[in-house]
Amino acid sequence: MLDSRGFDLWADGYDAAVGLSDEDGSYPFAGYRKVLGEIYSIIMQKPGSKVLDLGFGTAALTSKLYEAGHEIYGQDFSARMTEIAREKMPDAHLFEGDMAEGLAEEILANRYDFIVATYSFHHLTDERKVSLIKELLGLLKDDGTILIGDVAFENRSEMEACRIGAGDEWDGDEIYITAEELRKEFPQLTFESMSFCAGLVTIKAPDDIRIDVIGEGDELWEDAAAYAQSVPWSAGPYLANMMRTGRFKSWERVITARRKGEYLGFCNFTEYDEMPAENGFSPFIGFVFVDEEHRGRRISQKMIDAACQYARSIGYSAIYLMSSEHGLYEKYGFEKTGEYRTVFGTVDQLFRKSLI
Repeated sequence: MLDSRGFDLWADGYDAAVGLSDEDGSYPFAGYRKVLGEIYSIIMQKPGSKVLDLGFGTAALTSKLYEAGHEIYGQDFSARMTEIAREKMPDAHLFEGDMAEGLAEEILANRYDFIVATYSFHHLTDERKVSLIKELLGLLKDDGTILIGDVAFENRSEMEACRIGAGDEWDGDEIYITAEELRKEFPQLTFESMSFCAGLVTIKAPDDIRIDVIGEGDELWEDAAAYAQSVPWSAGPYLANMMRTGRFKSWERVITARRKGEYLGFCNFTEYDEMPAENGFSPFIGFVFVDEEHRGRRISQKMIDAACQYARSIGYSAIYLMSSEHGLYEKYGFEKTGEYRTVFGTVDQLFRKSLI
């Protein structure tokens, strides 16, 4: 399997090499044009959509969408392929980086109608495929779709038959999708075979409660601030003012719950919340709020879980929360450690949860 340097060297002849493999119906690119054509047709049904392409290569697909008026974002790990793509799409938002290691901050700050990956997911481990798809589902608009075209199979039996047929040409370093196994994590996944070795995986945005972890600059930031401003809890407008006056550090976040575009609740992930800094406890979950009509659906737990996951991802081993509630946060794995005076002069309970 080629690394980024290998793709740099292959970049100028990439399209021709792929075309030859597709034309003679041989592994690994038999069905390549059919895959790209199907993805193009699906996206063209929604004019002017915002599209994220992961592993855009020489922009064989996205340059056509760009020319048709779609807004293009993308990330690729080859400097040379990114250079070629920029020449074709000068106003696209393109970033160089390995998606196995993470996505560019500018990409994470947007929401997309379509997220596309063509012949790039086979560079990821099975574990990274799952974690990345989960991350991408959070970047979709409410009616958004993930489209993954690649060497892919419905099950292991079909993959094994292809491996035997390919003989010495089979690339054992590449890790191909089997829809049957990926569907265990994403039940809404559908799979369409495009050739004996190519397929299209489609995953729709889940039609249930969505949890978004957003930072300042995210396109949902102002919508979330407007919602916080509107709630019948005095802390909501206070949070909205913080969001609108640049009082968040770069790593601090707001976590929101939505369903079909309707906001249901929020909390934030912050350095100290109402705890005086000199006490040495950090970071905190604060401003936990769920609309009254939606309480009892464990929405606050979902938001707190998302905050914990984010805290863990940036290196924290514990997280704190201050509250006057008794018996609630213990259900979410928190332990009361004592009572402390807040920056407002009141006394409140301090809860801690280990993230190890």
